[in-house]
Amino acid sequence: MCSLNPLAHPRGPKLLCELCHKPAAVQCRQCRVAYYCDSEHQRADWVGIHERVCQLLIPLRCPVPFHALEVEREQHRARLLSGQVPHCPSAIRNVHTHTHT
Repeated sequence: MCSLNPLAHPRGPKLLCELCHKPAAVQCRQCRVAYYCDSEHQRADWVGIHERVCQLLIPLRCPVPFHALEVEREQHRARLLSGQVPHCPSAIRNVHTHTHT
């Protein structure tokens, strides 16, 4: 029998380490998408690939604003494309304070 995972939990309800798939105890504080069993695996993944993809994962955890009117959606899209509105203000604010030790 196949189990279905809702979109809210695309990896399933259990949080597992990106490297060894054991239960996770550490979460990347920057993107909040990657999980690890310990800081050693977090460091290993950071050096391996996560450093290059972390910023790309941030929008996955950010709420999308709802604009009921087409004109509001177009205005918001134009502001995003011009760089006037960050994709995820709370995540971007924390980018410079995040450290991987």
